[in-house]
Formats: sequence, structure tokens, C-alpha cells
Amino acid sequence: PRVPLDHIFEDNRGIIKNLLHTPIYSVAYITSKKGAERASHYHDTDHHYAFVLSGEIEYLERNLDGTNLQSWTFKTGDMFYTRPKIVHIMKFKEDTVFMTFSRIMKDHEHYEEDVKRVTF
Repeated sequence: PRVPLDHIFEDNRGIIKNLLHTPIYSVAYITSKKGAERASHYHDTDHHYAFVLSGEIEYLERNLDGTNLQSWTFKTGDMFYTRPKIVHIMKFKEDTVFMTFSRIMKDHEHYEEDVKRVTF
């Protein structure tokens, strides 16, 4: 699910890296401590992008029926994508900061309506 990023524009002032060119409704800033796990769920309709600001994430996903298990490691500067109805879990190899971008409102009420918790 790695997402290729646009070419970086750089000059003497710094850099500009465009992360997304798609409608987004919610952006979350998330910190996770080394050894923590997040997710172990799927989203009924939502999908999300995640951009790693610092640290490292081991990301695993599979189909709802348990088939097609895949894993990736994402590090600082990587972006990845999670589709609807894909069971996923994130494991943190070190203290990590990342952001998620999704198409639904992520306040507690709306988030819980869409997320389905499972044992990975």
C-alpha cells in the first residue's frame, strides 16, 4: 500500500512536498510508543492515508476472510494507504509520530460507526 509522493520542490528557503491530491475530511496527528500496537480493525466504508513524520511502523493487512496476509515497514517520510474492508494492524518498532488523512469525520461517534474491531 505504499503511496508514491510527488517530486519535492526545493530552493534556498526549504522544501515543499505535496502529500495528497484528493478530498480529505479528517487529519489526525498520532504518537505511538515503541512496542505499542494500533488498529486491529477494518473500516466498513472509510479509507485512510498515513504519513510517517518520524519513527517506524510495521504495517500488516489481510482480507476479511483471513487470506492474502501482507506486511510492510514504513519509515520517516513514507506514505501508505488502507482500503475499506481490509483488516490492518500497526506495530511500532520505535517511538513514532504519524498523521492520518481520511474521508470521514473522525470524531469519536463517527469513527466508531465505521470501524469494526477484530483480532488480527
